[in-house]
Amino acid sequence: CALPDQPLPQCSYVLFLHIPKTGGSSMRLFLMDQPGFVYHLVDADRSCTAASTRNLQAYTTRLSWHCLLHQLRTNGSFVDAHPRLVLEVHGGYPNGTRLVDELHAARDAEPMRSRGCRAVAFALVRDPKKFVSSNIKDSFRHSWFKQEYAAVSREATPASVVAQRERDLHAAADAASRGAKAKRPMALNEYRNPHVHDAMPRWVPRLKDSQAKQVHVYAWGTRQGAISTAAVTPAMAAHVRGFLDHLDLVGITERGAETLVQLVSMAGFQNYKAHVVGANDAVTNFVRLQRPTWPQEERPLIDAVVASSEQDRAMVAREAARFDAIVRRGGARFACQLAVLKRHVPERNP
Repeated sequence: CALPDQPLPQCSYVLFLHIPKTGGSSMRLFLMDQPGFVYHLVDADRSCTAASTRNLQAYTTRLSWHCLLHQLRTNGSFVDAHPRLVLEVHGGYPNGTRLVDELHAARDAEPMRSRGCRAVAFALVRDPKKFVSSNIKDSFRHSWFKQEYAAVSREATPASVVAQRERDLHAAADAASRGAKAKRPMALNEYRNPHVHDAMPRWVPRLKDSQAKQVHVYAWGTRQGAISTAAVTPAMAAHVRGFLDHLDLVGITERGAETLVQLVSMAGFQNYKAHVVGANDAVTNFVRLQRPTWPQEERPLIDAVVASSEQDRAMVAREAARFDAIVRRGGARFACQLAVLKRHVPERNP
């Protein structure tokens, strides 16, 4: 067995639905480092405007989904000129189910069909405890979950305390990003916020099933339930299952090596020598300064949120079982390829 296991495909389009806090930023580095493929961020818009058309003609880094889709459906010259693209959708309220259907329909029609174009749509889901932990420890700014965390903090904490903490954290983060040597990590009494940490039980109803709600945003293109104490309804759960079933692959963040082997095979990627999970010293130092970990403060919240998140646990367990079935079907060949990937010396460790 070998990796890569095939030559560069003649035509291949990969759609990555980047659900926040599932390891997508690390996955992006892997996707951007694929020879023969061109990476673009894609706006999941609902129409192709004049400005979007100009961006497509100029072939900017950020493209309109509908303008691009129109070309894939009607313009063989465009497909020939841009035969291998990686398209990432991240942020906003995309209807991921519709996007996947549209990509598959384009693949099955001209001009893509006669060119043998592949179309691979995928997303990642994450162990519920790791999902909650990642949101709490990160900058509280990249996803609705962290925005909600910050909102709880602002409601409970005097404005002057919030402002000073933000100034201190920005200063520490800026020093770390410049490579400045840290004098020391933040002390517990500086990090601990009694207005927040002593009120953790009030967070649980607002943060339960946070991953399922976030997936629903990407599945259905609506903000419904994103920031809400309301339970995940049966209709929302059905939308989530339907979206995940539409995808060609649902990877598991904590099983990054197995996910990469699948993507290399399905999309025809040529570079597997990248780590999706991991952090170098600079990143570790940055996170340590920005949000130090105090398990005695945060573990009770994490455990309480996960224990209350029945939908999150069920969703990830279902996808893990489906992923296991894919691995079993790969048999000895997949196991051999996985061993090849794990033996390599990484070219990049984000």
